[in-house]
Amino acid sequence: MTTATEDDPTLTYLHAAAARLGLPIRPEHRAEVEAAAAVLAAQGRLVTDFALPEDIEAAPRFTP
Repeated sequence: MTTATEDDPTLTYLHAAAARLGLPIRPEHRAEVEAAAAVLAAQGRLVTDFALPEDIEAAPRFTP
């Protein structure tokens, strides 16, 4: 499992977002919530770090 360090921007975002939304993270759940956020951030990096070729065309818009 991926673990986050205290200087990880994912943790900074997680705690700032929780505070802004008024969602307290209970101390007994903190490690699991941070681990889940780290996994989600890693999954997001798989998408955002994938370079698309320049010659790729966008799919047409689907309209039912």
